[in-house]
Amino acid sequence: MHPVSKHQWLEDRDLPTYLFRNYHTGEPIEITCSMKELASSKPDPAVWYRDWAGEQCSGAPTGDTWPLKSDGAGCSPDQIPEMQKHLASRGVNTEYDKKTGQAIFRSRGHRNSHLKAMGMHDRAGGYGDHTGG
Repeated sequence: MHPVSKHQWLEDRDLPTYLFRNYHTGEPIEITCSMKELASSKPDPAVWYRDWAGEQCSGAPTGDTWPLKSDGAGCSPDQIPEMQKHLASRGVNTEYDKKTGQAIFRSRGHRNSHLKAMGMHDRAGGYGDHTGG
């Protein structure tokens, strides 16, 4: 067994991955680096916030992952103002991703309110989810 130098160990180690989200779009970025490197090259805090909960998750999102983006409940990006006006008339305030048109749900209750206001339902919904009717 050959001894490993401190420098080689630092190069070979696994670095942490930090997750940041855009305040306006929810778009994620991941930065893999040491804490020291992160302190000197952190994204602009006026635009990006650190998603501590997202850093703890791996794989597919769980039921506790909010905000949640939906393609099915979304619209074309150029229709966002019209959709927001339509939903507001029904008492629901939904944000949309300006690039993709995805609906952004803040919570399970918000998602249910949105689906009900749009006459949509969740065919795979669980207890308490809007499943139509």
